[in-house]
Amino acid sequence: MRLKKREISCSDELEEILNLGTVCRLGLCRDNVPYVVPMCYGYSDGYLYFHSAGEGLKLEFIRNNRLACFEIELDVSVKPSEEASRWGMNYRSVIGYGNLEEVSGATDKLNAMNILMKHYSGVDSWNIPKQQIDNVLILKLRITEMTGKKSFK
Repeated sequence: MRLKKREISCSDELEEILNLGTVCRLGLCRDNVPYVVPMCYGYSDGYLYFHSAGEGLKLEFIRNNRLACFEIELDVSVKPSEEASRWGMNYRSVIGYGNLEEVSGATDKLNAMNILMKHYSGVDSWNIPKQQIDNVLILKLRITEMTGKKSFK
């Protein structure tokens, strides 16, 4: 990282961003063509979880290349200034890398859906009908590397 003073090196703060963020931007690549998609997510124990329909461009990219990049940010606001060159942004963010896989099995999919639901609701366990679990595709990204950055004035 170029500006070490902005680096987030505390794992607790990185986890806080993962736990409090609302949108994860997932970066994918197929045949040297990049694709970024904003997604709802859940985080638990070094994994990001996503739900998806069973078909579409995102899945075409993932099935071609399981490597992914992700970005999540918090506390974003513009920092105005009297001088154009002094404008900036307040933020805390995490960028990371990992490998995507599809979650299979009703129990594992239900656990993943509960992680997703808890992320937004705070409720640990949901009664999700088996038909809904059977019809949803769940993706799991094992985080292999991540860094954080922040800027506040």
